[in-house]
Order: sequence, then C-alpha cells, then structure tokens
Amino acid sequence: MNFLATREYLDYYEKYKILPVLSLSDLKITVLKQQRFGFFYKIGITPNDFMNKEVLELCPGTGVNSYYLLKFTKVKHITLVDNSSSSIKELKKILKDFTNKTIINEDIKKVKIKKKYDYVIIENALLGFDNPSKIFNKIYNFLKPGGCLIFTIS
Repeated sequence: MNFLATREYLDYYEKYKILPVLSLSDLKITVLKQQRFGFFYKIGITPNDFMNKEVLELCPGTGVNSYYLLKFTKVKHITLVDNSSSSIKELKKILKDFTNKTIINEDIKKVKIKKKYDYVIIENALLGFDNPSKIFNKIYNFLKPGGCLIFTIS
C-alpha cells in the first residue's frame, strides 16, 4: 500500500468535509445491531463481555460502532478520539443522548492518554498512517493488562 496516497485521500476528505463511511442515517438500527453483533461474535466477543468495561475507539468516523456499543451493550464508558472535524460533528450528533462517552478532537499520533482501557478499537484506519507499526505500538499501550485490541484492515 502506498501510504502517501492514503494520506492524500485523508487530506481530501478533510478538505471537502467528506466522511467515507456509513452514517447512522444510512442504516436501520436493526441492521446496525445485527451487523455489529455479528462482527464481535465472530471474533469471540459478546455484548456481555463489554459490561462495565472502559472502551477507547480511535478514528471512529461517524460513530456507528460506538453507537452500537452505547445502545446495545452495558459498556461503562467509551472514549472516542478523532481528528476529522466532520467526524467530530457527526459523533456529537449521533451520540448526544449518551452521557457515558467522551469525544476528543485530537490526532492519535499526538494524543496523550494515561488511562488504560479494557478494549481499544481501531477499524480500517491503521494503514492511513505513515508508520502504522508505530501507531499500533502506541495504541497497544492504551490497554489494561489482559485487555483486548480490536483492529481491522481493509
């Protein structure tokens, strides 16, 4: 993969305020629930596994995943970190009814988080960085001992 080309795409999305992912308005809630449940179930995680857990989601895009976790699991708290103004706007909109979330507008390369989490999630974003292994090592350090890192690459 050409990381420079990926960076150019990300810059383009930011310049034109485009979110290259689905919005919650694009999905029926039942479809979202089935899709996200199926994803987590296939990797061996059930809704009960999130009960009273602290979750960090990096580059959450439109927040579809976070919405699922907040609405359909008993997650204790979720922290979302994104540096896209379009993403932050969408996150604030779709997650406005949930109080157990924190939204941080920061580049994950620069964010300083001392807290440790039970789950750290980054989906389809890792390869968008110049040095994905450096980012991977950084986010791995956000985990509590025995915590779970969930990442996807497309």
